[in-house]
Amino acid sequence: MKKGYRTDVQVLDSLADKWPSNLVARAELDKLTGGILHGRTMANIESREDSDSIPRFRAGKKVFYQVSDVIDFLKRKIEK
Repeated sequence: MKKGYRTDVQVLDSLADKWPSNLVARAELDKLTGGILHGRTMANIESREDSDSIPRFRAGKKVFYQVSDVIDFLKRKIEK
């Protein structure tokens, strides 16, 4: 790993602390994660049958996730 990069997953935990809700819309994933994960990327991941997706629900045309599930998903991806 290059010098200067943080591998500490506590940084991800701090993202959840700053988000004003327990839910996040797919369209706002980039805002929650600081650009690490985009809504279109998550939609593409979920479209694959062998995907490592996270639980989600739909309200009208919008897809929502629990913030804690998004953070756990990112931690799994970083640890790989």
